[in-house]
Amino acid sequence: MNIKRFFSVLMLCACIVHIHAQVFVYATSGSDDNDGLTWETAKKTLPAALAVLVDSTGAGSGDIYVKAGSYSLSAQLVIPEGVTLRGGYRQTSTGTDTTLRRLPGVNAHWTDNTYCTIISGNGTQRIATVYGWIDGCVVRNGFTDTYGGGLLLDGGTARHCVIKECDAIDDEDGNARGGGVYVRNNAQLLNCVVTDCRADDGAAVAGTGSTLINNTITNNHPLGCGLVQDYDGNVYKTVVIGDQCWMRENLRTTHYNDGAEIPLCTTNANYSLRPFRYDGYNTNMTASEFMRHGYLYNWPVVKGLNPMPNTSTYSMPITGWDTIVACVMYIYDNGGTNNYSPNCDGYVVLLPDAEGRMVSLTGTCATYNSADVLYVYDGVGTDVLIGSYYGSSSQYLDLVSTTGALTLRFVSDGSSQSSGFSLMANCSDSGKVHHNVCPIGWHVPTDAEWSQMTTYVGNQPRYRCNNTTANISKSLAAKTGWNSSNSSCAIGATMSNNNKTYFSAYPTGYHRSGYDGYGIYADLWTSTKNDASHAWYWHLNYGSAVIYRDPAYDYHAASIRCMKDE
Repeated sequence: MNIKRFFSVLMLCACIVHIHAQVFVYATSGSDDNDGLTWETAKKTLPAALAVLVDSTGAGSGDIYVKAGSYSLSAQLVIPEGVTLRGGYRQTSTGTDTTLRRLPGVNAHWTDNTYCTIISGNGTQRIATVYGWIDGCVVRNGFTDTYGGGLLLDGGTARHCVIKECDAIDDEDGNARGGGVYVRNNAQLLNCVVTDCRADDGAAVAGTGSTLINNTITNNHPLGCGLVQDYDGNVYKTVVIGDQCWMRENLRTTHYNDGAEIPLCTTNANYSLRPFRYDGYNTNMTASEFMRHGYLYNWPVVKGLNPMPNTSTYSMPITGWDTIVACVMYIYDNGGTNNYSPNCDGYVVLLPDAEGRMVSLTGTCATYNSADVLYVYDGVGTDVLIGSYYGSSSQYLDLVSTTGALTLRFVSDGSSQSSGFSLMANCSDSGKVHHNVCPIGWHVPTDAEWSQMTTYVGNQPRYRCNNTTANISKSLAAKTGWNSSNSSCAIGATMSNNNKTYFSAYPTGYHRSGYDGYGIYADLWTSTKNDASHAWYWHLNYGSAVIYRDPAYDYHAASIRCMKDE
């Protein structure tokens, strides 16, 4: 080979190796059709810039200079050894001098895309695996189900970065680590801020064999508050939302937490006073699906009423006195399930079935007018009045004796009559009024606790759709199982964007004289009554952007999510 040809080949090889050793990126005015050699001919996206510096084997060298702006990813970046991504260049920059850069700095700048280079994973993928360097960027909304929700530093370095609102969550095994950053193979995390990140393990930073210097780690949280087990031995994952810890799965127990069985209803019957669970969808579900959907329960289960497989009934006398042992019994006025008689003035003493036990009453009462009254007294006799119920609007009773017995008196005048009262009497141990369907240390949340949770979620911009406070249903709903919707911000639209809170609400539907709403609704009970025959529940709809509360009849069967006691 002659010398001239040799040097020509050598120069060509050198050009191939060092093609575009620096690339410029500007989201606002750049174009991926540009060559990326200057700010004036900058690329628009980060993947396009990396493609210039990285060859087909994944090796590369050079610098990527990135102006302030928002850079949204559809797949994670891979920054090879020898490549440095430098963010924070002012939008008026004309060169690469470091004096033209602004590092993320204080919190007020972390969402300002005119000040910072903000790289978002949209909650669907890790921002970057780094073998080289990433410097001066805000990294946010990253996600992985393995290691490093924001950054995986695999021998690489992150410097002067803010890693914010990134998650490492494994829904199946719970083994994801490093919500913000995972480090290994002599990686370096230098002068960075890691904040508001979550993980199964190592909410902010996890890993081994690396160097961490002068970093600020603040306000990061484990996803949940540990696992919780019900009476049957079912184990549930949890999630912390604000100051509350919730189950991430629907309840699927067949017992109260003291071992009392909750009967399975095998018909489409409705029960307002007797506790039942329903599993009409279970026969069509796999074991893993049932773990997510669980049973549907009527509100008497939420209340913790006694199971009553052989319930008897009793009707009060029109006049005079009676005494009965009133455990596991329906109690009616003298008309039974029909209207009561005129001119009633009857009494009944309800005794417990053993010494030390207490009689309790739940149910409803509606009379024709204020002259027709049900009186309830604590103990035997009429010395201690604890409730009086009358009027055409149905009223809810929930009473327990402090002495053991209760005494009822019902009076009516000679005018018109109505349906009267329908009560359920139970006996319970002294000091114990009701059962609890949730595991020990947990409870069915009140309506106020539900409101606290949804208010918190609505106040976090990362959980809103289109930055609208009410549009939080997608962040609460699971990513699978819902019907599809074309409505903007609805649960059923682009379901891969669902479940940013990891609450994982599933569309199990409901039971009301039959099953309905599978794939369409998630109905979740509160422990709060609305009126005599209704209780509040919270409701998600595949076609809606908002979660809302409604009253449902006590016989309505819905899902239960338990919340940890404070």
